[in-house]
Amino acid sequence: FCSFVCVTSDKVYENKNWFYGYRENDKLGGIDPYSASKAASEIALKSWRKSFCRENNFETSKLGIASARAGNVIGGGDWAKDRIIPDSIKSLIVGEPILVRSPLSTRPWQHVLEAISGYLTLASKLNYSSRIHGESFNFGPQIAENNSVLDLVNTMGEFWEKVKWVCNEEERKPYESGLLNLNCDKAFFDLDWHSVLSFKETIRYTIEWYRSFYEDNLNIQNIDFVVPHQASESAVKAYSKFGGFADDCVMNIIPQYGNCVSASIPLALSIAIEQKRIKRGDTVMMIGTGAGLSVASTICLLYTSDAADERSSVD
Repeated sequence: FCSFVCVTSDKVYENKNWFYGYRENDKLGGIDPYSASKAASEIALKSWRKSFCRENNFETSKLGIASARAGNVIGGGDWAKDRIIPDSIKSLIVGEPILVRSPLSTRPWQHVLEAISGYLTLASKLNYSSRIHGESFNFGPQIAENNSVLDLVNTMGEFWEKVKWVCNEEERKPYESGLLNLNCDKAFFDLDWHSVLSFKETIRYTIEWYRSFYEDNLNIQNIDFVVPHQASESAVKAYSKFGGFADDCVMNIIPQYGNCVSASIPLALSIAIEQKRIKRGDTVMMIGTGAGLSVASTICLLYTSDAADERSSVD
């Protein structure tokens, strides 16, 4: 039996800018292309399940499918453009005010580890509960923990000195919903899942990651080798270009193995060790890419035996 979780977004719903949290059976939609594309993926997933996951001879009953709709995920290691946390950090490290596009927009902010715990819980329970097969689940904080962009920036100021911000109202920007809340009761009652971190803890964990990154002098120049998620040739090359890394310092196994999804990072890391492209004491960055173009990374000091065929570990 195989469990398949399709991660979309909290923005799949037709946003009415109301205070109520959207439930999984609310109408899908989206004014902006991003939201519409995520709603379309939900429709495609539903059609796949109904067409191929039953008992006829051309179908299979050994595949459990569900979709996960997560709130706004934040956390250390995100360097994507036009996202509030990375943009804020880039301004803070050079002593410039944070440019805020929509200070009063409210979002269900949650740490990336909260979302991942929801995905793993859903995938696990799909294995033995046919009742949730084909269902969708919201994953996010309690509505009381939802906060505005301005709240986010001001809370950052509790963990990073001299945070200043200015409203960038004159900048031309695509449509953004002003208010977005999720109702996660279904995940609580059907999966026994709920968020753990408060809003303030989520911001603290995120900012502490970036402070540690800069204060410990862990910058791009200190990275010896990069092992990115092997999504595509273009994605791997983009990491090289963005970080200014030489091609031989970025692992690429796409030609040999293609996209092995969640297994691609450990597989690529193992091959790099076997090929002795990484040596003991190297600083290695591993970069994961998720649905909705979310990106997170971790940096570690590699401890491995000199012989490639001996057991290795990462600390």
